[in-house]
Amino acid sequence: MNNLEKKIRELANKSPRSGWKEKVEWRRENRDWLRRSSETAFRVLERLDELGWRKADLAREMNVSAQQVSKIVKGEENFTYSTIVKLEKALGIQLLTILSEDEEVVKKERAEYKVVNEIRIDEKLGAFNTAVFINPRGKYGQNEYSEAS
Repeated sequence: MNNLEKKIRELANKSPRSGWKEKVEWRRENRDWLRRSSETAFRVLERLDELGWRKADLAREMNVSAQQVSKIVKGEENFTYSTIVKLEKALGIQLLTILSEDEEVVKKERAEYKVVNEIRIDEKLGAFNTAVFINPRGKYGQNEYSEAS
């Protein structure tokens, strides 16, 4: 082994390990609660948008730090009941429901769209509008219509 090879090996041994394998394994082991945490984070962000609040507003209402709210909205927080109740009270929504044995969940699709781009074209024969919509799941729709003159 020459001098260059020795130096390369020394440098390789000194470099910190990234730990990517451990991170992947951790995510795999915690997949179930991480999925629910990300769903909760999405609902919290959705409600903040509905209220016109910033994360700082939520932190103030919950009486927690801005860093705590940032952890919540990242979708990697292992929530306690206490935190869930604080979120529910601050946002005025219900995040958690525990069903009895004879109850079942019926999921309904929400069709909420908001305009992200609108184009108006005035022509000699009339005015045409094209609106592009996006729903919370990222699906786009398009609506073209002509206005009555």
